[in-house]
Amino acid sequence: MFPSTRSRLLVFPVLAISASICLIPSCGEDSNPQAPNGSQPPVSWVSVRDTLFYTSFESPADTIGWTGFGSMRFSDDVPSGCGEHSLRISGCCLMPHARLRLGSPPVESGYIVQGWSKAVTIGGAVLLRASGDRLTVGFSVLDSTWTFYRSDTLDCPAGDSLAIELCAGGFVARPFLADALEVIRVE
Repeated sequence: MFPSTRSRLLVFPVLAISASICLIPSCGEDSNPQAPNGSQPPVSWVSVRDTLFYTSFESPADTIGWTGFGSMRFSDDVPSGCGEHSLRISGCCLMPHARLRLGSPPVESGYIVQGWSKAVTIGGAVLLRASGDRLTVGFSVLDSTWTFYRSDTLDCPAGDSLAIELCAGGFVARPFLADALEVIRVE
């Protein structure tokens, strides 16, 4: 996806810095928000250091590059301290309902996807995929209240590309809300 190894090595630190800067204003002034259900704050909000991707779906620009077979629209139902909008994802049989390709990390590493989600009816899933080995991690969105979810670690070999997928359906559409989604590198 990128022209050279040197370019890849320069792109990901720039993305990490950009995502960190975007994180600060989008989740309010409280840099250590509490979950609406009283759980502990997300680890990455305490120390954002290896963020590969972050969005809180505050404007149409935050959906550029997302493709899929479902519908996406903004909602003003948001978790505490995470901006003014979340994304409502819905769809039926063809999946994923929304996908964003993140490119190829320059080195082999572990990655997780985390963020806030809320089931509108039955729920959905947020997945992180590596292309080469078809490896996938993620979480099922089951709670009808805003809940912070975090996936297991996905070991992504160098050269594989990463993608986030949002799946909210099956034979019957089952919308869910997502906000403050991020992919971070873990050691």
